[in-house]
Amino acid sequence: MADMPVPSEERPRARRRFGWGKWLLGLLVALGVVIGAAALLLDSGAGRRFIVDRIEQRDPENGLRIRVGRIEGSIYRRATLRDVRLYDPKGEFLRVAEARLDWHPFDFLLRNRLNIDALDIPRASLSRLPELIETDDDQPILPDFDILIDRLRVDRLDIGAGIAGEARTARLIGSAAIRGGTADVDLDARLLDGSDRLVLDLLVAPDRGDFSIDADVVAPRGGVLAGMAGLNRGLTAVVRGQGDWQRWSGSLLADSDGAALARLRLTARDGRYGASGRLRPDLLAKGLVQRLTAGGIAIEADGRFAQRRWDGTVNLVGDGLQLDTAGVVDLAQNRFGGLRIDGWLRRPAALLDDMDGQNVRLSARLDGAMAGPRFDYRLSAPWLSFG
Repeated sequence: MADMPVPSEERPRARRRFGWGKWLLGLLVALGVVIGAAALLLDSGAGRRFIVDRIEQRDPENGLRIRVGRIEGSIYRRATLRDVRLYDPKGEFLRVAEARLDWHPFDFLLRNRLNIDALDIPRASLSRLPELIETDDDQPILPDFDILIDRLRVDRLDIGAGIAGEARTARLIGSAAIRGGTADVDLDARLLDGSDRLVLDLLVAPDRGDFSIDADVVAPRGGVLAGMAGLNRGLTAVVRGQGDWQRWSGSLLADSDGAALARLRLTARDGRYGASGRLRPDLLAKGLVQRLTAGGIAIEADGRFAQRRWDGTVNLVGDGLQLDTAGVVDLAQNRFGGLRIDGWLRRPAALLDDMDGQNVRLSARLDGAMAGPRFDYRLSAPWLSFG
């Protein structure tokens, strides 16, 4: 039997559908060509100069400015940045003669991940600590993207005399893999004369059941680390622990110029963290904090920390103050989540020299953005006197 002829009115419709497909395919090809040409252009001399200009035109509110002399190599894989300088409102504070970068920039666009195979800096100079402008920008305290750095190396960091009283030289070697709920960080930073030292070996991988931390800090009085932290005392600290993600126990021991600064027992149980022991904030703090914590405080903390969000309790007890907190502090969104604070002022004179009272108590609740939270409070006392 002969094939039935296709009605003439249906043929144009089929051709029209095919025409739309060709038009769409042609558009995609054209877009691909444009994107490819733009990518090639950015990786040319003119493109690298364009990137440098965009970097230098940035003018953030905090006053941080970056200057780059030139970029060599490929911006999509291995690049060398020459004469990198960082400025605050008072002028230059950091200079890097050469930075060799081996990275995968498209990972940041496609996977929200900063992926760096190696960042090598043969020599850098830190003349002073930056003094940036405080802003009202409500950015997250912790970043919301993964960070993978296989190797970070600074062979020689010249530190200006303005930071620690005399010029020093340091070196830094490290790596970091921070993604989701896992963290694997290694850092070894120390002065070449052997005085200041910061060594950290941290592994947190719940999916594999791994949890370990080993840290040492040596910051003598008048040294670089003490100067950078704004301390006029020396500090040494050691963190040790053993176990796994299901059951880990450790300790933090810290001293300051021969006095016990911290004696804490640390625990981790399936993502729930705890700390208990005694602290001496009054050794490092000044003013109100020093008066309220004079003689030291006992601390008890227990809660969960996941996705940059703390949900738990912290209790502090000292001679001058008792403070109990419970609720959520979200460092990703910079928000409080029904954070309850109950305080008992044991010695009113620690707050104000001429203040006295009986059973002075504060109950408060915070909720919403940290920059401007909703709150309610109640302050009570049978009696108060001033002077």
